[in-house]
Amino acid sequence: MKLVLVLILTGFYGWVNAQNLPPLQKEVLQKNEQLKFLEGNWNLQVSYYSREGQIIRQIQSKASVRQALDGLIYSISYFGEIQGKQKEVILNWIFYNKNENEFFDIMYDLGARYELRHGDFNNQGDLILMMDEPIIMPDSGGKESIWKKTFYNISKSSFELKYEYTEDGGSTWILFTREIYNKTT
Repeated sequence: MKLVLVLILTGFYGWVNAQNLPPLQKEVLQKNEQLKFLEGNWNLQVSYYSREGQIIRQIQSKASVRQALDGLIYSISYFGEIQGKQKEVILNWIFYNKNENEFFDIMYDLGARYELRHGDFNNQGDLILMMDEPIIMPDSGGKESIWKKTFYNISKSSFELKYEYTEDGGSTWILFTREIYNKTT
């Protein structure tokens, strides 16, 4: 039910904003070309880290990334094992917003958690997407944190992704997960 509500609200938000947008320009599609490295099917290894930087768990997973809406958005589906079967567990959309002049990242997981990040590529070719508002994670002891998602070491056949968080406004970042993606097709 929550997913349906989110999709309806997202569609309505997009429709309302579309009323104020100029006609689609090449710039939007050209910016989205920077996301082309994401496209395809991927095997990935996910490493989870303790606050002290030690690997505490590793899992293997799969992801599938496709263009949608004529290249205006990239849709990412992550698959995990639930009760012995591979199932879609996280939905993720990444797109360029010309009005804001940056990329947006919307993620929904089956734990009914939604995240919104935005950002751009840096001079090293890494895509860095950050949250604006702090959140309180379930195991945080009530501490607020801001999360950052970085795509790096990008090539045609692989890339890496790390999730980090800060509890001190960005002075220090704590690695939460590191994901290594290898393209299958």
